[in-house]
Amino acid sequence: MNKDRNRIIFYIISSIICGFALPWLCDLLRIKVVLKVVIVLFIINLIYAFVFGIMLARYHDSLWYQLLMPCIFAITTLIMKLNAHMYAYFLAIVYLLVSYLGYLSFIGINKKER
Repeated sequence: MNKDRNRIIFYIISSIICGFALPWLCDLLRIKVVLKVVIVLFIINLIYAFVFGIMLARYHDSLWYQLLMPCIFAITTLIMKLNAHMYAYFLAIVYLLVSYLGYLSFIGINKKER
């Protein structure tokens, strides 16, 4: 039970880091928008979403947790205007889909092993 709680806390904290802290840190450090979009929003967050989906499948956690990072990202975009362009809302959907793709890829690998 304690391991499950720790894992859920890890999901929440890592989602806050990728969905809020990294874009905010880029703005705080005045990193160019192009670098922020390419490095943080595309590379780091897409890899995180895929690995997050694999972790959910591996530990048989609820798929509702997949909504954490995309929702945090979309809410911070809406409220704080960290990512002021319309593509940020589409990226939240892409993060959700990539996370589900990671989930399905792990499920498919496990079925082949049986």
